[in-house]
Amino acid sequence: MQFYLREKIFTLRDSFVINDVSGRPWFQCQAEFLTIGHKLHLYDMNDNEVAYIHQKLFSFMPQYEIWQNGQLAATLHKKLTFLHDRYEVDAWNGQYVIGGDIWGWNYGISVNDTQIASVNKQLSFSPGYFVVDIADNADIPMILCFTIVIDEVKDDQAKR
Repeated sequence: MQFYLREKIFTLRDSFVINDVSGRPWFQCQAEFLTIGHKLHLYDMNDNEVAYIHQKLFSFMPQYEIWQNGQLAATLHKKLTFLHDRYEVDAWNGQYVIGGDIWGWNYGISVNDTQIASVNKQLSFSPGYFVVDIADNADIPMILCFTIVIDEVKDDQAKR
């Protein structure tokens, strides 16, 4: 399944909709403002919360928690590398690795050494958007949370 997301999602507005490539809305993401650190909620189109993203402060490298159904589902942290960006995720269903050309919006997401998603700006037909292609058997909200977090980290780093 393919979804469109916009780069620098939270620059001017507090929410956005995630559509599939046919334009059908699937999720809405809302940011909490006036908080210390990023706090985001991912809702399905029936206003049911499917994930909550919370930035962990006071860590050397960016680190985020993803909560689903009131329980910690994953911890995403950026790894210190010199040649390319790499993220690792400790999740309830395995160890995820996110790597590739993250700044160019061309990277893959693997769990237990199997690629389950790719993010690619070149496939997008609209400037400022990128495509997230997720395998049918993957946790779609979780994968979308990963891409949202990476967008937040990239935006924070660009502001420095």
